[in-house]
Amino acid sequence: MGIFDKENEIIEYFQTIVSPPEVALIPENDEMERVFQSISDEESWAKWTDTSGKNDPPPDFYCDEYGLMMDVMRVDDHGYISEKGKMVNPTLTRESEVTKELQEKGILGQFPGAKLHLLVDTKLPTEEDHNYRFYRDNFVRTLEAHKKKIHRYRENHPNCKVIFFVFDESSAYMETPSKSSNPVQGQLNFGRVHAWFNDSAFIKVLADSDIDYIVWFTPYKKIEFFGKGLEVPRVVVYNIKELPQEQFEYNENCMMSVEV
Repeated sequence: MGIFDKENEIIEYFQTIVSPPEVALIPENDEMERVFQSISDEESWAKWTDTSGKNDPPPDFYCDEYGLMMDVMRVDDHGYISEKGKMVNPTLTRESEVTKELQEKGILGQFPGAKLHLLVDTKLPTEEDHNYRFYRDNFVRTLEAHKKKIHRYRENHPNCKVIFFVFDESSAYMETPSKSSNPVQGQLNFGRVHAWFNDSAFIKVLADSDIDYIVWFTPYKKIEFFGKGLEVPRVVVYNIKELPQEQFEYNENCMMSVEV
């Protein structure tokens, strides 16, 4: 079993690694701070009820005291829909293969109850392993699927507002002046950093929806600028009713992952 197969494990990870300076609240006000603290603060989180089990009514968590309910979802830049209409994710497939190998060799049996967090190599070229199109389409597809369930959430908890917690496992991206071939480690590239939280292709799936808030958790986006780390938010918390009016558009043909 992988370390993030359960929703509560994702929240525990979020609470462990996120600090306030890495959080962007949009808009920055007391309301958004309360939403963030209700999840990030362990004492506050203890007031939530976990309903993420297979036989539990949706969504995954709710808290009557805060008037909030939340559904947790995972997004990455590896998965895509094949020509046959099936979901394909080489990274998850490879993770399953490695897990099976560890089980067959008896290694997992030596650590009962241990959780795996695997970093696997699919041996695919970077563009085939992960890319902007996979990322964008996966984000839109995942959120659209969950949006269709919101009416059920409100039936179960009519007095609660809806939070979508997005665990975004994608790498960082940049838009280069022209289409680039597969990058190699150590290659220097110039371009515009992808502001995923203000990309019109992503924001449009949030606008005019029945979502109230989104907590967008992106722990793996890392960018170096002339050898130094470029600060980007690890968490963005949105009030969907107050999305930025000015959004960015990117040329999908010139988008390149900074992770090879």
